[in-house]
Amino acid sequence: HAPGAAPSRLARLLPVLYEKRRVEREAGRAVEAHVLKLTMNSLYGKMAQSVGAAPWQAPDWAGYVTSFGRSQLRAAAAGVEPRVISFATDGLQLLPGPGDPRVRLGDGLGEWKESGDWAGWVLGSGIYRFQRGDEVREAFRGLGPLDWPGVIRQVQTRGFARIRDTRFIT
Repeated sequence: HAPGAAPSRLARLLPVLYEKRRVEREAGRAVEAHVLKLTMNSLYGKMAQSVGAAPWQAPDWAGYVTSFGRSQLRAAAAGVEPRVISFATDGLQLLPGPGDPRVRLGDGLGEWKESGDWAGWVLGSGIYRFQRGDEVREAFRGLGPLDWPGVIRQVQTRGFARIRDTRFIT
């Protein structure tokens, strides 16, 4: 909210939901915590909705949320640009190296978490696979599950991977 202005109902609601989610997570109630996370995420979606009845549509606010998130990512990357592998919606993937992103680490709303020691592949925006021990994080942005061993083999032998999919998503 603007300096000197009263916080909006949304600005008052998000910290309450975030705290409830933290309490649920700490109590081991993962399902309840996930429902609260999806609730918070859907607030943005309702503001950005442009299909069907959209009584909560607020494109200016949706644009602000997006631009604020991007500005936070850009600020975090300042000074470590040569190490940036890719930007995600809510994070950075960095190569190891000197210097740290200028972020506030913690568990609070608006704070960042660091999860290092991952190895993996980034093929493009939203198409990646990272692994740390037995834990795997992957995304394929609407393509459907990828044959990662085959994709990696193609990149290692040809310098690129050909990914076939029969769907076209706009």
